[in-house]
Amino acid sequence: MAEDDAKIRFSQVYVHVNENSLPSMFVQLNELRVDKEETRGHYWLQKARWVKFEENYDEVSKRFSDAHVSPLNFQDIADFQSLMQEHLIIVDCDEAITTTFEAMQKLVNSLYENGQIVDESHASFMFNLFMARRHHPEVKTQSKLDNQMFDDESKGNQVCFFKCLLDVKGFTMETAGESIAMEKVYGCRKIRFMPYRAYKSDSELFNVDLAGTFNTYAESCCVLTGKLNTLIKPMVALIRLDRPILEAGLVEVNIPVRFLFVCLGPTDNSEFGRCFAVMMKNRV
Repeated sequence: MAEDDAKIRFSQVYVHVNENSLPSMFVQLNELRVDKEETRGHYWLQKARWVKFEENYDEVSKRFSDAHVSPLNFQDIADFQSLMQEHLIIVDCDEAITTTFEAMQKLVNSLYENGQIVDESHASFMFNLFMARRHHPEVKTQSKLDNQMFDDESKGNQVCFFKCLLDVKGFTMETAGESIAMEKVYGCRKIRFMPYRAYKSDSELFNVDLAGTFNTYAESCCVLTGKLNTLIKPMVALIRLDRPILEAGLVEVNIPVRFLFVCLGPTDNSEFGRCFAVMMKNRV
């Protein structure tokens, strides 16, 4: 009896120690790219990830490098510190924000209020840019962060896709060639939003094998960086989510996203994105 109790206690301690030894934060860095087919516009390419150490994606060999300690020099760190002090906007999202659509909506509104977005067309462009498709090399299905719109009264049988636009008063919805104000849609049709991931299995939408190397309570951080010629100064924002978001296409793994970091500018600033990713991965 005593021997059985000892075995149980040992197994409980082993599981606890083993769980704590697994990574608790997945960090992914996406770079902004322009599709070769101009009609398809921009997309985000996963260029690096941090499980325990950094792994970089090689576009020639189409595979990730071996894990290695992230190399950073003092000048990059100093420049990154100056960038954060001068341009950083922090966007806090409460529990009411439960989708990427809502988080990006709040981000665009915050950028508009801070003068980094100047007018309606710029706001519309930036929102669609943030919601552009992601390419994850080791995920079977490459998802675009589209949401689908359901009519609760028809029990979800009627489905239509929509494109979001922004004006100074808020978002409108464009469906079947007709623009409908979002508040009117909510008022008369009881619209709810569902993430795209609900229609495919996790193995198609995520790298579930990689996700299995993290502990049960792991969270993710998504870094969006790159060069954008339409900007005249850096656009730097950190979204902190009170309730983590789990949607296909946001990151490679099916681990809820707690932080979103945007670092765009008129020049290539991917190294600043790496600085933030390393900072998020390492315990302070």
